[in-house]
Amino acid sequence: MGESLRQCGQWCYDIVSRLGEQPSEYERGLIVDVFEAVRTLLAVRSYQATSVPDAVVQKAVEAGRMTASGMNAQPWNFIVVQNHDTLHQLGTLAPTGPYIAQAPLAIVVAIDKSPLALNIPDNLDVLAILPFGYPTQAVGQGKKQRKPLAEVAHREQFGQPFS
Repeated sequence: MGESLRQCGQWCYDIVSRLGEQPSEYERGLIVDVFEAVRTLLAVRSYQATSVPDAVVQKAVEAGRMTASGMNAQPWNFIVVQNHDTLHQLGTLAPTGPYIAQAPLAIVVAIDKSPLALNIPDNLDVLAILPFGYPTQAVGQGKKQRKPLAEVAHREQFGQPFS
């Protein structure tokens, strides 16, 4: 592990410690693992012509559908795009991703617009708001209440059935 990563892990540990609790050895390891993943993960900018199996696409859309949702609002829609012409068009529209045109598939995530009082310019959209802190009670596992996949997933264009 590089020195800068070690310092970053220590910095995160120090912040967590100041919040009133000493992180466990396991938590300290997770902090370093997260930073290691962020530090080493590279973006894919070239794709094979191999199509993505439907089962993999289904799992990806399901994972997105099941992710955390503030107040269980589930403000998202997923549009699975496999049409080459549409992918090419998306590649020209996304300033950070002309490589989208080369991919065999893309999933567009559309979210409900919600106004925020942060003086964000009109040309910017909020991608995510990430809350941090310690839970007040143990976080368990259970069945999530989610909108049906058919209600939030679409194929090629919004409104076209995914299944």
